[in-house]
Amino acid sequence: MTWAQFLAAFEALNERKRWFPSSLTNRDRETWKQMRRDLENHLFRQAYRKRHDSREFLRVPVLMKGVLLAQARREECAITTLGEGGCFIPSDSPLPDRTQLFLTLYRADGASWVMEGEVCWSRRAGVEGAGGMGIRFINANAIQRQSIYAVVDKVLKTHLIERCPTTVPVTHCQATA
Repeated sequence: MTWAQFLAAFEALNERKRWFPSSLTNRDRETWKQMRRDLENHLFRQAYRKRHDSREFLRVPVLMKGVLLAQARREECAITTLGEGGCFIPSDSPLPDRTQLFLTLYRADGASWVMEGEVCWSRRAGVEGAGGMGIRFINANAIQRQSIYAVVDKVLKTHLIERCPTTVPVTHCQATA
């Protein structure tokens, strides 16, 4: 199976999950989850860790500029991971959990959009890694979601089809069998 074939199968399932989630069977959900794990393992070059797998959305590595507004604080930031449900912002002084915020995201082409969000977890730099905060997007409308989907889809295609060998490792094929 090529990455293009794997991605086409994932995209078909992911589109259903995005727009018609009630149409997915339990088997579809498990297949989607395994395919998402395989994609993220490849994109982030790290092995799957079960205790950290409560994700409902695909995430991809990015390098986007952003502007964060929260608690009378305005700061430019970098977004290094973007998911369909939120993002990760590295920070030496992360905001506390449950902090409400607005985040303007800027694509490389200069287009931008504003998302309402909430800090769902934060950590200071230390043993567990770099400091930063996970942001969950809230109250996203269809246009905002479509903007995020477009970036996620483009990163997937760029990383998997343009930069990878033509065949998917055997472990990836098990998800679609």
